Amino acid sequence: MIPNLIILLGVIVMVIFSTLAERKVMGSCQKRLGPNTVGYLGTLQALADGVKLIIKETIIPSYSQNVLFILSPFYFFGISLLNWLIIPLDNGLTISEINGTGIIITVALSEMSILGILYAGYSSNSKYSLLGTLRAIAQCISYGITMSLGFICIILFVGSVDYLDILNSQSSTPLIYALLPVGIILLISFVAELGRPPFDLLESESELVAGHMSEYAGVTFAFFFLAEYSMMLFYGVLLTVLLFGFSNPVPFLFFLIWIRASLPRIRIDSLINLNWSHFLPFLTGYLIFLIPLILVTLLNY
Repeated sequence: MIPNLIILLGVIVMVIFSTLAERKVMGSCQKRLGPNTVGYLGTLQALADGVKLIIKETIIPSYSQNVLFILSPFYFFGISLLNWLIIPLDNGLTISEINGTGIIITVALSEMSILGILYAGYSSNSKYSLLGTLRAIAQCISYGITMSLGFICIILFVGSVDYLDILNSQSSTPLIYALLPVGIILLISFVAELGRPPFDLLESESELVAGHMSEYAGVTFAFFFLAEYSMMLFYGVLLTVLLFGFSNPVPFLFFLIWIRASLPRIRIDSLINLNWSHFLPFLTGYLIFLIPLILVTLLNY
């Protein structure tokens, strides 16, 4: 109970600071100040926004599936918190490490999180929410396959699916040097899985308002918001654990903010085509090359 409470409070605090950091960095990129009124240098702006969402009215659309509509944000947030139970926070430090199943659980939770988006869009009784949900499912499933193939490359190279084993194997040399192409593809896949710019097609306001979240307001919207930023921080930790040998989401978070301020949104067909026509064939060929190489190394050893 206490570890779960620590995770919940820690994630909320990290989300508050990450939203503030995002607005400050984007302001700097666009030559403006960003939040600077509420609190010292705007440090209380994120807290004020959270209070505003809590006190706003929660609106339930007519003819919506009420139970699914209300529970979807909490389900989505709950799945995002479960990821933190298995990821190493430092060398040898985890909340609840399940030996030998770390990456497998991460892939399973990643696919389960799609259900939160599916239920939210389906239950809202809105064409914009439904279209955003269809985009999200296509995007997340496509890049989920790519992400899984990237994980397989790392598993074959290290010989374990346990996060602590992967982290400890990089005590002298990070895996990014040996698996640079896989690292680049994983980085792009993480951005697509999160639905962050320039891959935010599931929430593109120009045609879909906010996608699966179009009908949400108040506390229910706040939980979607918390889940999104919690997953951002988790994928940042995951990327550094798998490829760099340490546990810190700050570099990945800065990268997400930087590309949001720099790159325009691409079309959904271009995004899906990038995965199926380029990433998947490359990773398949990479695995075909990697498996015999590892077998020869083991036999010689």
